[in-house]
Amino acid sequence: MSEIQYDTNKKPVAVKLETGEVIEAKAILSNCTNRVTFFDLVKNSQNVLTSQEYHKLKNIEYNGAATKLNIALKKLPKFKSFRNHEMPA
Repeated sequence: MSEIQYDTNKKPVAVKLETGEVIEAKAILSNCTNRVTFFDLVKNSQNVLTSQEYHKLKNIEYNGAATKLNIALKKLPKFKSFRNHEMPA
């Protein structure tokens, strides 16, 4: 991905791939650090963020980063690589 695109209401609406292809979505998630997300992937982030948000994100010191994402699902996903396998109980 090379860019997160926003609409005129400052809402993220699409991602642009390195190939130039644009994929629209209802929600955009980033597993990058705040710095990479808002200063590399969001072009002109000072126009998307409030002044306070922009300066807070700009002043974060990074010595390392970790992300954890918990997702609640209605049922277990069906992976192609596990077609004939039973999931452990």
